[in-house]
Amino acid sequence: DLANHWVPASSWKGLLTTRQFACFGRIRSDLADYDIHPPLFFWLLHLSGLVGGFGSTTGPRLNTVLHAVSLVALMVLTRRMTGSIWAAVAAAALWTFTAVALDTTFFARQYELLGCLGLLTVLAVHATLTAEKRPRLCASAVACALAGMTLTQWFGLVGSVYVAIVVAML
Repeated sequence: DLANHWVPASSWKGLLTTRQFACFGRIRSDLADYDIHPPLFFWLLHLSGLVGGFGSTTGPRLNTVLHAVSLVALMVLTRRMTGSIWAAVAAAALWTFTAVALDTTFFARQYELLGCLGLLTVLAVHATLTAEKRPRLCASAVACALAGMTLTQWFGLVGSVYVAIVVAML
């Protein structure tokens, strides 16, 4: 028991790591019992810790990777919508160097993942609406991105309406 008395810092540090390899079920059930967040970010955080070690940089390291994926998605989306590589570079620069983006990257919170999945959703919706071939594959990408958003933040459920619209259009 760590509450209501002095304990060594090592006792608290023990809560930041695990010896279990794939404890995704435990992460999910602990979140259901003790928190309100869906598990996807915490599953990825666990994998990041297993790959690079658990510590104060585990969250920022994961968020930096997610930020890079977001930049690629944003550049592809901007290029498709404007036809300009310079617009894509400008959008990526604005995304990277805003105070909110910098703050989001350096905290172990799920907002970087939510932004990344949001961009992937918009990119997939755009691809679905403009695809001449394989629109069902693009619609599947929308569904996967929205499922990821729902597993990151509960308000991702709102995106299910968009899946219904895309499916109806097909």
